[in-house]
Amino acid sequence: MSNYVYGSFPLLEYYNKVSKLYFYTTDLNELGNVNKYQVALGGWQFRRIVGYVFPNEVPNTVPLHKFFNRDKNRFFYSLQMTDIN
Repeated sequence: MSNYVYGSFPLLEYYNKVSKLYFYTTDLNELGNVNKYQVALGGWQFRRIVGYVFPNEVPNTVPLHKFFNRDKNRFFYSLQMTDIN
C-alpha cells in the first residue's frame, strides 16, 4: 500500500458478502451513509484502505480509471483507458 501524500485521498475497499463483489471509492457517501460498524447501505462492508489517489493528474503517477458496465451492472477499474473495450 502506498503512503499518504499531501493532497491525496484514501482509496477505500468495500466487499459485499451477498454479491461477492468488491467496490472501490474515495467518497464515503458513494455507498450511502456508513454507520459506526462501517457497513454501508446494501450490505457493503469496509475492508481496508488499499492506497492513496489524487483527484487530478499529478506528475510521476499513473491514473486509475473507474468504468461502469450497464449490461453487467458492475464497476470496472483499470490503469489503462484501452481496457474499456
